[in-house]
This record gives sequence, C-alpha cells and structure tokens, in this order.
Amino acid sequence: MQEYQYFKQSGNPEVHAALVGISKQDWICVRFRENTNDAISTMSKYQFDILPKMNKDSSIDSYYRTVEWGKYSAENILLKKIESADKLYYLTNIRDVIRLMFESKRNFFFLTNHSEIVGLISISNLNCKHVALYYFNLINTLERRMGKFIHQHLATETILGSLQKLGEEKQIPSALDTVKRYKGDALKGLDGSIIEYLYLSDLFLLACEHHLYKLLGYKKQQDFDKRSGLLRGLRNAIAHPNKSLVKGPLSLNDLWKSSVKINELDERLSSLNI
Repeated sequence: MQEYQYFKQSGNPEVHAALVGISKQDWICVRFRENTNDAISTMSKYQFDILPKMNKDSSIDSYYRTVEWGKYSAENILLKKIESADKLYYLTNIRDVIRLMFESKRNFFFLTNHSEIVGLISISNLNCKHVALYYFNLINTLERRMGKFIHQHLATETILGSLQKLGEEKQIPSALDTVKRYKGDALKGLDGSIIEYLYLSDLFLLACEHHLYKLLGYKKQQDFDKRSGLLRGLRNAIAHPNKSLVKGPLSLNDLWKSSVKINELDERLSSLNI
C-alpha cells in the first residue's frame, strides 16, 4: 500500500537548491533593452550582488556581478557570460550546494534543469527557514544521540559532579547552570532524566573529561574537540531565528565544516549502534 512509505521516511527533510533559491519566474532581472547603468541602479537598490540579464527571447546567458561583494559602484560591477562552472542542477541537495560553494570558493550558482536556466541560488539564500530547519534537525538528532551515548557510560551523580567541578575550576557558567536547574527541579520532584538538562556543550565537556571520545574512535581529545565550537555556534544561531546562519564566505566555510563534523560524529555513533 502507498501509505506505508510515509512510515519509513527519513527523519531529515529533503532540501534542494530550488527550494532555497529563487526561480526565474520570481527573480528581478535586467531586461534586454536595459543597460549597465540600469543594472547598477537595481543592484544598489536591492543590495544584489548577482543580477541576471534577460535576452529578447527571455533566455538567460549573461549576468551582472559585483567584483567585491556588497559594493555597487560602476567600476565594481561587470557583465559576465554564464559558463558551465556557474551552473548547478536545480534539485541538488542543499548539503552538496554548500559543499560546492565551499570547495569552489563561490557565492552563487545559476540553477538549471539541464536544458535551460530556471533559477538562481546565492549565499544570501542560505539564511532561509528551510536551511535553518535542515540544520536544526541535524543538530537535534546529534544532540539526542550524544546524550544517549553519555548516559550509557556515566551515572547521573557522576555527570552532576563532573559539571560542578568543571564549572567551578574552568569557570564555565553553562555547566553550573545545568546542575542548578537539575537540582532545583529535583527539590520540587519535577526532575526527569539528567540528559534532558544537558546542552550540547555539556555533552562535549563530559566526553572529554571522562575520555569517552576514545570509545568513538578518537585517539586524541583535540581530534574529538576539533570543530565542536562550530557546532555550538551553529546550534545557538538556529535557536535564535533572527540571527543569520551565513553572513559571508567565512561563515559559509564554518557551515560546511559543521556539516562535516556532524556527519563524522553520526558515523561514529552509528558504529556503536547509537
């Protein structure tokens, strides 16, 4: 029965380039009668760094772009032909879009269905809700699995004692806050599993403090801890919807490196059947 497929769908939603980008039907572009001055005016008005130029037959084979992102002076805007390297299949998974932007050090792709250009995706589009929800799901799943992993190897009192010690000795407010919240609820008889109180940062601290990273196949703590700060930053950005995930090339690099770290940890947790 067709209905059964919905019981087996992946937990992570499918997000592709077309969902995140803008279609040819909806974008603002320069018409064939308009010139470079019109392009400069439009780009300056809307803060666009990429502006398609439409031909008389409505086809697209060129575009205006800023040489330096965010500057809209005449000497900083060029008319360019669309090359094969500028194109990307419109149903490319968003993870691969981000990877390709990172690897090629570029901020945009024209989206194609292999026959014609049908849309555009740029670095600014990565701040949409679909990308935020995609990463929220990844981080949420990782946090749950890391919590299960920690709780399999550490008793509640051990966790509380370690967080108290780390909070006092290393001046980590979040660790002390976790202990305070748990004990406060315990006094009211409202406490649940200790894992429900742990932040992602707490989970990393505990894995390091008790050398649990070795069970995940890491020989050195620095290898386990590498890029964990990026994951915490990503989690905080997702938790505050008014914050941008990507503000420029450097934050795009961080977003991709976060993806790599999430995948790395997922694979190692899966090897332990977690």
